[in-house]
Amino acid sequence: MDKKLFLLIAIGLMLSSTAFAFDNFHGHKAAIEKLNYDSLFAAATPIENSVAGKKLIEDCLNTYGGVEHLKKLKTFKIQYFMEAFLSKQKIEVEKFYALNRKYKIIRHQQPSLECRIMNGTDSWFIGRDTTLFIYSGKYKAELFSYLTLSMPLAIKTEPFSEIKYGKRESDTLSYLYMKKNDSLMIVLGVDNKSHFIKYVEGIIYQDTTSFVFVNKLDDFNKVDGYFFPYTLVNISMGLEVARSVITNLEINPILKENEFEKESVLMSAKKTH
Repeated sequence: MDKKLFLLIAIGLMLSSTAFAFDNFHGHKAAIEKLNYDSLFAAATPIENSVAGKKLIEDCLNTYGGVEHLKKLKTFKIQYFMEAFLSKQKIEVEKFYALNRKYKIIRHQQPSLECRIMNGTDSWFIGRDTTLFIYSGKYKAELFSYLTLSMPLAIKTEPFSEIKYGKRESDTLSYLYMKKNDSLMIVLGVDNKSHFIKYVEGIIYQDTTSFVFVNKLDDFNKVDGYFFPYTLVNISMGLEVARSVITNLEINPILKENEFEKESVLMSAKKTH
């Protein structure tokens, strides 16, 4: 896929998700320093050989309530306002999550509604006059978004080819590198004191190149026994694309049986517009 085309698609995907950054997109600087993730991964220690890495995972999981507690989180619904880099207008966004790679993002922006859904291995984009099947690199970007929502339990439940532990020079976070050889690597930056996940990096492998997305998380609040970051900054390919603040969060809501089916979303869109 052409790099420029992928970047445009990726920015469109990330604008509908939860994320974060430093310098404004309209400024002259990139939001984050470009990193060589292949070198960082190579220098990291396999988790089975790292006492510090195993302790970091244990401390992180315990901070979020422990494995058994996290397994009880079957579904959740997030509502937030997002300020995108192209506009100072605040856009209302809803996100639905369920186990087994099911999620839906609805972006309410006049005069139309935009939605992305993932249902297992299938993913779709639904716009005012467009329905597109999401595949290849674009599906991997959606998978990164889903895995971000699944953390930290996914450290234990999601199959990864390799997990490694590492530190970075002049960095207060410790890092877990979790790799799926066929698709992506997701990297968690864990605070050494609070043990909250403050950084999530996604390296999407596509043909002979890769694309990097970053989520910066802050302002953690406890809702019905579960911690969520209420302040989010999205960084795509080194540039800030959106800032978001959660306005409402529902834990284990009862969702419709067809909540994540394309036909249900299309029907809802027709009723709304």
